[in-house]
Amino acid sequence: MSVKKNLVNQFDAFLSQGSSKILINFSLNPSCGSYRTTIHPYKIGFLSTTRVRCCDALPDELTGFQPVNYSDILDGSLNTDYLVDLICQIVEVTPFEFVSANGKDTKKISMELHNENQNLTILFHSTTMAAITNVCDLKPFKSMWKIRVKILRLWKQYSAAGGLTIEMVLIDSNGVNINASVKKDLVNQFDSFLSQGSSKILINFSLNPSCGSYRTTIHPYKIGFLSTTRVRCCDALPDKLTDFEPVNYRDILDGSLNTDYLVDVIGQIVEVTPIEVVSANGKETKKITVELRNEKDERLPLVLWGNFATDVNEAIERGGDNAVVCVLRFGKIKVLKDERSVSNAYNVSDVELNPFMPEVEAFLSLLPKDELSLAVVQPKPLALTNGVG
Repeated sequence: MSVKKNLVNQFDAFLSQGSSKILINFSLNPSCGSYRTTIHPYKIGFLSTTRVRCCDALPDELTGFQPVNYSDILDGSLNTDYLVDLICQIVEVTPFEFVSANGKDTKKISMELHNENQNLTILFHSTTMAAITNVCDLKPFKSMWKIRVKILRLWKQYSAAGGLTIEMVLIDSNGVNINASVKKDLVNQFDSFLSQGSSKILINFSLNPSCGSYRTTIHPYKIGFLSTTRVRCCDALPDKLTDFEPVNYRDILDGSLNTDYLVDVIGQIVEVTPIEVVSANGKETKKITVELRNEKDERLPLVLWGNFATDVNEAIERGGDNAVVCVLRFGKIKVLKDERSVSNAYNVSDVELNPFMPEVEAFLSLLPKDELSLAVVQPKPLALTNGVG
């Protein structure tokens, strides 16, 4: 059975080894060649109109495993165009070697197998290209990379120049993250296979320099999906891989941080302004300004726009007398007349109040024990003049 390259992305997510399926509407072509997996005279070919449906699982004992006799291999009785199954005891093994095969560096190992009567020598080859690459090692000299990542953040973004795109922040098992983008003409192809919090294997994509003033990671490159990119499911990466690294208030306020990079912030809300409707970037939008404090009792202005302003205002009103801790992911450092604040950045940012996180519990334990109550104050001039994003 075969799915051609122009249909791989259509069917990849619906096919997995070991699953049972009902297949409807496909082509049949003669089976030929020197790597035949079955003796059936025909081979199924998927069509764009082929339908794949779930069904009750077929029995586990349906494995198709039929080990051949060593003597039939050794005396030439078997047709070498057909692949075979073996069962055996390994009695000898050579060390791994790196050799050149078909123009690629390949690992090779040789083993001698023993059955109840005879020995048989067998070679195993595996190309190094099949290995998972660490995100920190990605470079733009090729596109055939393979990585295993969790989608840490996903949002859709619209611009006049680029149209509607899917933007993501990905993280690998080593805690290294990278930005990824799906251009407008590929959004429909990949949209249903990508979701925030899911873990995926990505194969075959481009790498371009990361630039601009809203960078979500320090990785020098950014992943670009191609029409031939493959997205596969995999075991979930750990929940603890959040890459939440709140910055020091002092590094924001004294200008130490590069404002091209978005930052994480955590703080107790100690002051809040009434919600306002203001004009920003030619549109009417809601805005709220809060003042955060950290465990050192340092203060940082935070301006929230749009739905974030409404959500935070409603959450504060419901919060009662308990301390309200704000967690901002991917916030934008704003500078106006040498004064600095932080703001949400379009759809990139995420804001949560009192989320269930170990970092929040640790932060609460370090706050001054002064039971400072939340104060409602009038907007400051700085907050009035900051633009959204």
